[in-house]
Amino acid sequence: PAGIDVPVIDGSARSFVESAVGLSVEEIRPGSWEVAVLVRSLSAFGDGDYLRIPARVFLVTVGIGDDGPFVADLPSPGPVPVGRAAAVEFTEEAAPMPVTDAALAIMREAGLPDEASIGTFRLGDLWRVTGVVRDLAGVPFVVAVWLDGSGARVPAPG
Repeated sequence: PAGIDVPVIDGSARSFVESAVGLSVEEIRPGSWEVAVLVRSLSAFGDGDYLRIPARVFLVTVGIGDDGPFVADLPSPGPVPVGRAAAVEFTEEAAPMPVTDAALAIMREAGLPDEASIGTFRLGDLWRVTGVVRDLAGVPFVVAVWLDGSGARVPAPG
């Protein structure tokens, strides 16, 4: 917005958004909404390694005008939601082949799964399959896939 002084940043600073996810939208007045956005980023200075910055939430006011949607102002820091995992008791055991095959296929949508890292856990008639997936640059991240006994994807129990 006009009238905002942008700070001068050392030319050796590097930063990029790894992911941004809309968490919620609340209408604050007719034609104007506050959008909570969870942002994950990586930053570095000079030749230093990138550091993963803890997740932050920003509240962005969005409006709709004659020319379409617009951001009304600079983002405002918001509260990071604190969730807790469902209290469930997993049983680690070998999953049926259709479950393992389906989980690997789903994991391949995100990158290259490390098949040696796969863990299979049963919760009643559901399966939770975890594993390490590497992106195109080789960076690993851990994912979990929930499936029923036939290998069909299901939501995580909440």
